[in-house]
Amino acid sequence: MSGSNGRRRQKKLEKNRKKRAAVKQSIRKRELEFTGVNLMRKAREAPFGPTFVSKVIDDSESDADHNLISVIVTRKVAGAFLPHLMLVDRACFGVKDATLFEPMSEGGLVELAESMKEGLGELRRCEPEFAQSVVFHALDYARKFGFAPHEDFRLAMVEPRPERLLDTPGANRERPLFIGGPYDDVARVCSRLEAAVGPNGYDLVEALENVSELRELLGSMDADFDVEADDGEDEDVEDGEEVGVTIDTTGTPLENWTERR
Repeated sequence: MSGSNGRRRQKKLEKNRKKRAAVKQSIRKRELEFTGVNLMRKAREAPFGPTFVSKVIDDSESDADHNLISVIVTRKVAGAFLPHLMLVDRACFGVKDATLFEPMSEGGLVELAESMKEGLGELRRCEPEFAQSVVFHALDYARKFGFAPHEDFRLAMVEPRPERLLDTPGANRERPLFIGGPYDDVARVCSRLEAAVGPNGYDLVEALENVSELRELLGSMDADFDVEADDGEDEDVEDGEEVGVTIDTTGTPLENWTERR
């Protein structure tokens, strides 16, 4: 009897061990689905969820309101919405800042958009193709001057590129406009612009001391950045050198950013 009970106990323990192993394998698989390259691969193939853009893009009275706007693009992955927030500088740098949030419910997404009103201005819903067009217009514009998007930008979140971009208000300025912020390497950026369009080919607003000045200049937009200044020494940019743009205007080289898809 005891031998029979012992065998049953061993079978039960083995069955439980296999169950635990299966659960751990499932957890590891789930973790892989929501990390790094695997997540971006899934996002690129997933349908778009709700998308948002700064409401000031509709303001036809001030071109300044079109220069710096926010865009949120989401993809529906595994039953949740994966949001990607982008601060889009359409006058010079393209995607100047970007954040990829954790997957959330649609209710959580709406709350996220609402919570950003104070810092980034009011957002409105838009069609995915409109949001894509805003972002790709800005990327194309910045690329002409050798500027790469922020290192946290995820191209996969806005792909595939539409065959034809929609006309979006304020896109494709005749001259780039560089508004120096408190963390921008002004000399480096100006050197890059001069190499691309000449010393008289762009407009410059001298470095602003704080974001309230930027808000006043651009309208209702507030670039609420929390970044430390670069302690490195300024370097002149040689002709042909590409400048990657993070908030402090030193970062991912232009040829490297497409790898972060």
